[in-house]
Order: sequence, then C-alpha cells, then structure tokens
Amino acid sequence: MMKLRLDIPLTEISNLRQIIDLEVKDVVGRSHMDISNDSEFYHIDIESPDMTSFKAAVRSITRWLIIIKRIEEVN
Repeated sequence: MMKLRLDIPLTEISNLRQIIDLEVKDVVGRSHMDISNDSEFYHIDIESPDMTSFKAAVRSITRWLIIIKRIEEVN
C-alpha cells in the first residue's frame, strides 16, 4: 500500500477545500483520496494499492493544485 499526506497551509490556497472536494469525492481507479483541515493546514491523504495508481493519483491532485494556485494568482 502506497500512502502520501500533503499538508498545505490554509493561507496558501483559500478555497482549496471546496474545489478539491469535487476531485476527492470521485472514486476513480484504485486510489482513495481524502481531504481534511485543521486550524493551520489542509491535509490531502492519498492511498493506493500499487505504484501505477499512486502515480496517477499524485499527478491528478498536482494538476488540480497548480490550476487552483494559478486562478488565485489572477484574482
């Protein structure tokens, strides 16, 4: 089982939870992603049974984070 936790400061991306929830709630492939937050960080947890699905999940969440950051930079 492959696992990864991303901790992103709340100040870094203000609307991350609402936007990423769309991606995280979809169960696609063999990976599972979950998002939570505390007073300082968003936590994105990824679990995959193998390296192929793990890399696909990491690529997917990375693309979303890049897009969200670029949109916030424009606003």
